[in-house]
Amino acid sequence: MKKQTQMTANSGIYQACTALIARATGGLPPVAINSPEALACCCASHPALLAELPYLKDLGRVEEYFSKLRSAPVQAHQAQSAIRVNPDLRLLDDAFSGLPRVLTGNTHRPQPRQGFVLLYRLPESDRIEIEDAHPHDLLAIKIIAENLEYRQLASEHGVTRGHIDDIVYQAAEKGILIRPPSRIRRPDRFMTREINDEQFIFSPVFTQQCDLSCRHC
Repeated sequence: MKKQTQMTANSGIYQACTALIARATGGLPPVAINSPEALACCCASHPALLAELPYLKDLGRVEEYFSKLRSAPVQAHQAQSAIRVNPDLRLLDDAFSGLPRVLTGNTHRPQPRQGFVLLYRLPESDRIEIEDAHPHDLLAIKIIAENLEYRQLASEHGVTRGHIDDIVYQAAEKGILIRPPSRIRRPDRFMTREINDEQFIFSPVFTQQCDLSCRHC
């Protein structure tokens, strides 16, 4: 799954579309492409463009949403008590796979395929990720957005509870979901002295009933 991160901020909204049109027409676009209407006008004026670049409109939507997300202020989106979907996540349906790879400026040609593109700002960062959505990404979003019960979901699909946990975990690792801070906390002065023993063994044991409120584990 390919990603595109942090497109050049000063090259206009439709930089990839503009470059592709210029390459296809042998020169610069006849009009400045600075809005969805301008992109549509350019495509209407050159019908052969969509024949050669059928993914152009979908690519334009991705660039448009990237621009909106990039210009939005960076917010601190730390989940307080439960895992949640990243508030900055944008989910765009598209008819081609590989659009994020086009944004890197390479010569990849997207292939027809109904799917989705994910755009999201990483938590506590100004870094923006753009990628083709994996089915597991979409499932993780659905699980959290609809508050689905993990055990029941695992039973319905014939998988283990751990498999569902892993799907949600991986989405949180990517920044698609935002986890609350860990409740496992040590006092500030806990084990401040240096440990000089040659061996130090730490063996925590957690049960299903653990509420993570203990300090002695």
